[in-house]
Amino acid sequence: MSKLLVQPKRDGTGAVHDVTPASAGWSYVGFGLHDLAAGASIAVDGTADEICLVLLSGNARIIAGNLDTGMLQGRASVFDKVAPQAVYVPMNTG
Repeated sequence: MSKLLVQPKRDGTGAVHDVTPASAGWSYVGFGLHDLAAGASIAVDGTADEICLVLLSGNARIIAGNLDTGMLQGRASVFDKVAPQAVYVPMNTG
């Protein structure tokens, strides 16, 4: 793993990567990856950014402002030949 440009972090929160525009030297786009155990959840305060949540594998319920997706049935593995579930959350969704 020493050859990876961005090392994953495993601090028990589920967060694996948090690449911000500032940390990557980009202008706009960031990237985050969370690996959550069954039944675990994360909460994020509203943001002025647009967000696209992509379920790489597993199932999830996403609640953002008035949006409630119900339980999304995702694929079992990133290697399944099925497109992942994705949810767009508009900016300033509280």
